Amino acid sequence: MLQLSCQKRLKYGYVKQKYIVCNREGCPKDVWLNTLDPNKNDREVRSSNFRVCGCKARVVFDMVAHTSKYTLTTFDVKHNHELDRVEYKHLTKAERKLTYNEQLFIIKAANANIGVVRAHNLYTGLKGSPSLRQEFTKDFSFDYFVEDAELCGLFWADEVAKCNYKEFGDIVSFDATYKTNKYKMVFVPFTAIDNHRRSVTVGSGLLKKETTKAYGWLLRAFKKAFVRPPNIVVTDQDGAMRLAVAAEFPESKHRLCMWHIMQKIPAKIVSRIYDDTDFKDKFGKIVWNMFIGPEEFEDRWNKLMEEFNLVNHKWLSKMYRLRSSWIPAFFVDSPLCGLMRTTSRSESENSFFSYFTSSGSTLVKFMLCYESAMERQRHTQEKLDHQSFDSFPALLTPLPIEEHAAKVYTRSLFIRVQKEIVAGSWLCSITCMSSDEGCTVCIIDEEKIKPVGLPEVIDKESTSENVEEEINLHQKVTGHYKVLYNKGDGSVSCCCQLFVRSGILCRHIFCVFKNFKVSCIPDQYILRRWTKDLIPPDLRNKKNRYGEKNEAIEKLAMEASIILDSCVHMLRNNEPKLSVFVNKMKAIKSDLEAELPIVPTRTVSDFVQEFMGVKKPDKVKVKNPTGVRPKGREKQKRIKSGREISMKKSMRKSNKKKNGCGVCGSTDHNRRTCPQRNDVDVLYPAVVVPGGSDHVDGGLRDGASAVVVPSSSDHVDGGLRDGASGSV
Repeated sequence: MLQLSCQKRLKYGYVKQKYIVCNREGCPKDVWLNTLDPNKNDREVRSSNFRVCGCKARVVFDMVAHTSKYTLTTFDVKHNHELDRVEYKHLTKAERKLTYNEQLFIIKAANANIGVVRAHNLYTGLKGSPSLRQEFTKDFSFDYFVEDAELCGLFWADEVAKCNYKEFGDIVSFDATYKTNKYKMVFVPFTAIDNHRRSVTVGSGLLKKETTKAYGWLLRAFKKAFVRPPNIVVTDQDGAMRLAVAAEFPESKHRLCMWHIMQKIPAKIVSRIYDDTDFKDKFGKIVWNMFIGPEEFEDRWNKLMEEFNLVNHKWLSKMYRLRSSWIPAFFVDSPLCGLMRTTSRSESENSFFSYFTSSGSTLVKFMLCYESAMERQRHTQEKLDHQSFDSFPALLTPLPIEEHAAKVYTRSLFIRVQKEIVAGSWLCSITCMSSDEGCTVCIIDEEKIKPVGLPEVIDKESTSENVEEEINLHQKVTGHYKVLYNKGDGSVSCCCQLFVRSGILCRHIFCVFKNFKVSCIPDQYILRRWTKDLIPPDLRNKKNRYGEKNEAIEKLAMEASIILDSCVHMLRNNEPKLSVFVNKMKAIKSDLEAELPIVPTRTVSDFVQEFMGVKKPDKVKVKNPTGVRPKGREKQKRIKSGREISMKKSMRKSNKKKNGCGVCGSTDHNRRTCPQRNDVDVLYPAVVVPGGSDHVDGGLRDGASAVVVPSSSDHVDGGLRDGASGSV
């Protein structure tokens, strides 16, 4: 894309010279930050992305003397970056501007109390016309399960989902969610992690029952669509899921959600041990530790159980027997085991889908809402792909390996790799180096700043005026790590095992690379799943997903609507020309009615079929599911009569605590109407305060009343102190 850079003018305003340059011309501005300033030492430089990259492509025109003509003096077409792709054209700054029709729709929606985001989403949904997508969809997997002529299960995955699973299907999580349709079928989305570390749906299912048989069928349909099973499957502790995964995915590692297990510990362990001792901290350090092996974990577990006398605890013994399914120590050898240890991503996806679905949706409507959710998810993925392609991140070190990482990884992954490169440059150092069987053995010391907090009690007498000099809020801890590096084949390994857990190299390895002046990350340590351009941009396009016929009709219909709205907008203040335009449109409509055949009268059923995108079958072979009662739903309560509801309300009112009388404590009257009030007035000393309108020269009119105010300071147990008096 080109932009007008600058131009020089003569004294009389004529343009003497004009530059037209690339929109990525120039260099990013440096950010200066004084770290020694005590008032601003806590500021951090924001990690920004830069589009400018110093591109020199330009065109220069110079004015010919004494004429109004220009001559081309400079024409440089060489760019130092990849040009914008056609697939990402709609994401450019020029294309993202709102048209007049979109702005008008948003303003009208605001008058109906619809926010800007919802209004824009609604307008986007109204752009395209409904169509029979199943006639054009390619490579779409669909399977269903029927019992007694009733639908019991559905599974589907389109071409984009299959492409996502091909690239990111090494670890998958799935969990059931409820209240997505009127038949109470549970919705089971399969969730993976894409190259931007975002959740991505690779397949979905609907089940009538949450049994081992139903989950087994769902996993078989999943394997039929994707051929290979995932390496690791993460679920909750549902027994039906566990048995189905063991039967259908025997070669996959089944991992239970650690979060659900840890949430049960306070209820399973007595409060005397859990709250009043350090059991919670010690247990967490053993369970969540990813740097120990199975044998060391078992030894620490047994010692902890003996220390708190929990060897025979029933629930802990059960969890210990299942230790290979949820303890990180048993997954240290599994690639990318650190990406997903809980079902939190599945829970997040369930919340995401609830924004588009409702409990009263039919299955057809649910599928259309599901498609809208997928469009939103894939649009976000497309924007992140475009950001990684269109901009360049700010570099924090002069090392060439950091620049190489920025070119290879997506933006989200590069931020993590950049942190490791910076830490390897400033916090790590090689203290010892030796050779062993052709490999260089490096011992790395890493300085870690560990917060220790303030002491509970500070002795004011022993401390000086500056407390910060006496109390160290941070403590430096040095860790030792062993790195093996083979210069011949470029292989490298570290004892921290970060590459095995997350798929990126650690800071200790980058420290060794810096010492040996390695300028590029070796190819064997660049996982394909973290690189750019894995999902083809044109695959997300509806034209390729649903067919050219459908896309062409939608595009022409939308273009005709835009042209009509634009003409009305231009003529809205010119009544004569607007009248002529309306007459022309009427003439065009009359000509079309004469040329085209008469459309027969359409029924409501025809409109429903057109808008829903499905045809009504001649004979119903599969009936809607009935009698569904999922596990996670509360049992339906019986319908109560109005008399029973009113009786319960009256009982609640009768049981409600009522205000009592301030004199005798009874609830059937108040202090003003209490029959014992006169007796109290006699016992308590009082002061008469005359009414303002009945007060004459310090006295009272005939028949005027007075307010009696008891003097609480002079009464003891209903009587008067010695010498106290009351006045009337």
